[in-house]
Amino acid sequence: MLVVAVLAGLVLLTPGPSGAAASPAAPAAVSAAPAGASGGPGEPSLAVESEPTPTGAVTVVVLDHWPSGPVTVQACGNGGVRASQDCDLVGAKTVGVPVEGDARVYLALTPPVGCPCVVRASTAGQELVRTLPVTLPGVPVLPAEQQGPDPFRRPRGRDLEVSARLVPGPTSGPSLVRGSLERELVLAVANTGSDPMTGLSLDVAVGREAGTGAIVPVPELADLAPGERRTIRVPVTVDGPAAGRFVVSGRVRGLEDPVRFEAETEHRPVALLGLVAVVLALLLGLAVAGRRRRRRRRVAGREASDPSSAPGGEDARPVARIR
Repeated sequence: MLVVAVLAGLVLLTPGPSGAAASPAAPAAVSAAPAGASGGPGEPSLAVESEPTPTGAVTVVVLDHWPSGPVTVQACGNGGVRASQDCDLVGAKTVGVPVEGDARVYLALTPPVGCPCVVRASTAGQELVRTLPVTLPGVPVLPAEQQGPDPFRRPRGRDLEVSARLVPGPTSGPSLVRGSLERELVLAVANTGSDPMTGLSLDVAVGREAGTGAIVPVPELADLAPGERRTIRVPVTVDGPAAGRFVVSGRVRGLEDPVRFEAETEHRPVALLGLVAVVLALLLGLAVAGRRRRRRRRVAGREASDPSSAPGGEDARPVARIR
């Protein structure tokens, strides 16, 4: 028993392996996050096994929790914001991620442009993209004015000024008769920001309240350069008879937040009302004339059936004779 106790004490006093020395090498970088967001536990992540050395060095890229399928891994400069323009297409590697969601791939770090540098991983359809900042000694950092913008970042809505007003539109004879609403929506737009605005689109509707009513056909919006101002004209028509208050409302889409606008108008179809008044007067005159004709017919009928009822007939009172 004494021997067993001594052996047990020796085992307890023997130092165990250090966690840092015995554990496998841990990734030097944390999981990457998508642009403008942070990755969470269980979400697709990106890491490298060792801190990269000068450009051209090969590192191991670790993918965790990715959907199964092909994933392309690239070394990029300029933060990878312009995708193919900033990334090494020749040295890119595509790896098939199994259903378990984990994969490893060797990647040469040779970005085609200067830093800030990242390792970029993306699925085949670009539905999922992760970037991981890396340090590459010897690769120059691009000045701020040379770093390209993110092509997926939309311009800010507050950088677009929009004013709307309604002016009388061209009218035709048939529209006057029907009492249709004919207006022209005049939009003055201005890009007050420092970035060009591309991919803008316009939605317009006309109804009794803002945001409701019939859809109005609109033209395509051309790109707006920084500082550019433009006037857009949109014909607005409401089939008659139309009278009262109408609101033309809409929005400019393609921005971080849509820019909304509205303008209202009152429509009084004077020509239609005048035509209605004339028709009513004619109908009233015809009714009065018809009534008079019917009365004359009745009187003529009575006289024809009873001549004594006529003035000077047999029913006239005899004149007294003087003796």
